[in-house]
Amino acid sequence: MTTVNINSHLWTGDMGDLISICIASIGRRTLVDTICSVDKSAAKYGFNIEYIIADDSPNKAVTTLLSQAMMVRENIKIIDVASRNISIARNACLKNSSGKYLAFIDDDEIADINWLGTLHSALTSNNVDGVFGAILPIHDPAIPQWIVKSSPFLKFFKNNNARVETGGTGNLLMKSQIVKETGLSFNQDFGRTGGEDTLFFYELNKAGYIFICENKSIVNEHVTPDRVVLSKLFKRYCRGGQTYAYINNKGHGPIRRAKEFVNGLIKLIVSSIFFVLVFPVNKSTGLVWYLKMAANYGKIKYFAGAKMDVLY
Repeated sequence: MTTVNINSHLWTGDMGDLISICIASIGRRTLVDTICSVDKSAAKYGFNIEYIIADDSPNKAVTTLLSQAMMVRENIKIIDVASRNISIARNACLKNSSGKYLAFIDDDEIADINWLGTLHSALTSNNVDGVFGAILPIHDPAIPQWIVKSSPFLKFFKNNNARVETGGTGNLLMKSQIVKETGLSFNQDFGRTGGEDTLFFYELNKAGYIFICENKSIVNEHVTPDRVVLSKLFKRYCRGGQTYAYINNKGHGPIRRAKEFVNGLIKLIVSSIFFVLVFPVNKSTGLVWYLKMAANYGKIKYFAGAKMDVLY
């Protein structure tokens, strides 16, 4: 694993308030837009930021991309990982960051101009350890409207500013101190299946750290037609169900596990019936039941001891 510093200015401010922008990437072209959007958000509030980008491509695609885009800057640090394991990439971000705060965003997302400001305000005013924001999809025009309407990639919280047990790395600000205090890292066993972030933040919650949600902190995620193929959506939600069952039953005995299995089986049957009945007459609502069916199928797969599908 090597480190490359790719030179411009750092945002002026107190280094103690440095925010490390952590991005795991394989060099998708959307990364350039992600960085530009974060730059604008940081500049509006005068935040001092650094970028820690873990390049998980096999050919240093991030370095090539940013060099071609003339984004050669002192506050962008690229960590060559090339592991094909998202957990290893995220851990590289944790290890190489210097900030008082860690902000996570994906390389296919665009930060709203108020993104960092609303996250930081929610964290400091509520005196919590971390804040998850909302993820609103930007759908490719080629995606059918019945899929757009069902919003399979929307991440929005029902109860704003409420405490949450876990979340993801698509939109987050957290204190870096808690990582040092706990020594926790992203589980490499989930590095090719996904769910590593869900488990990571669940463990932090169990350790007593407080995370809340803030729907006013928005990033937009690019959703391309290849991502909404029904079989891919099924695998994604199935894996989510497996992760949920893993977390919800970790450390519990056979009676609890039996109850959870029966509960998951009943929900699988119900959601399957509704999918079959509803989809032919209303595809959008039917898709919602299809995704519920996939999630509950994932729970059953967990109890059956099946391995998680590889998504990365």
